[in-house]
Amino acid sequence: MFNSCKVVEDPQSILGINMLFLLICVKAMSRHDIESYIPQWIANWLLISGINKAKIPGADFSGIIYKIGDEVFGLNLSIIGNGCLSQYIKLSENMPNMIHKPTNLSHIEAAAIPLAFLTAYTTLHDWGSFIVDNPKILILGASGDVGHIACQIVRAMNAYIVGICSTQNIEFVQEMSTNEIFLKSNQSIYLTIVGNKTSRNILGGIISYLFASRMILRSLKSIIGLGPRYYYINLSSKKENIDQILYMFNKGIIKPVIDSIFKFSNHVKQAYERLDTSRVKGKVVTDFDK
Repeated sequence: MFNSCKVVEDPQSILGINMLFLLICVKAMSRHDIESYIPQWIANWLLISGINKAKIPGADFSGIIYKIGDEVFGLNLSIIGNGCLSQYIKLSENMPNMIHKPTNLSHIEAAAIPLAFLTAYTTLHDWGSFIVDNPKILILGASGDVGHIACQIVRAMNAYIVGICSTQNIEFVQEMSTNEIFLKSNQSIYLTIVGNKTSRNILGGIISYLFASRMILRSLKSIIGLGPRYYYINLSSKKENIDQILYMFNKGIIKPVIDSIFKFSNHVKQAYERLDTSRVKGKVVTDFDK
């Protein structure tokens, strides 16, 4: 997947003459489990459909606006491979998911926040009315990138946290102020907070319906009151949620934990291999200054 990393000699050639875009000199970007979920049939479809240029993964970034100097960070979700694992990325100047980086937030920390935070916050805040009546929250993968941020947000809500993790991550999850911990079985069982997935090799969330008809039946039964209600939720990057990133960080409510940092120059493959171990505590980040 990663044979080489190309060094950009002329950043202006990427930007061209289109003044509606900003060129970001990336200083750090972070990995997310979702990058391991894209099935091969989707990659093949992209090639067949004529979108055959090199694909760039990555959604979270932190960097400096080229020739302007402002430090920014944000979320650049792209299903066609225009991601952030690049020295420079071209983004719309009106991009709502990009905000100025405060000086008390490093590029490494900033790149570790957006996707994990917005996923957890959308679920717990925008759809979290159930917490009032059920103040006990179960977080699967409590030591992971989204899980450890979710634990911190739930802690601020004064709700009871039940975390699920592997044996080697118990101490880390305890540091997230979980009230109770369940251990994953030693057997080969895959747990995730994204959809009803049983493997890292399939997509989670709503698209899971395409592969599991029983999920459709279970959802329909829950709607008419014949079973527990559950939801699939896509993250919301509306302004109010983006603003909460800085508010909660500055208040000390959230702090991203960095599992490991890899060099962009020659350790990109190792970063993805670290993700695939399913033993990550917090975030895996690529540092472009190394």
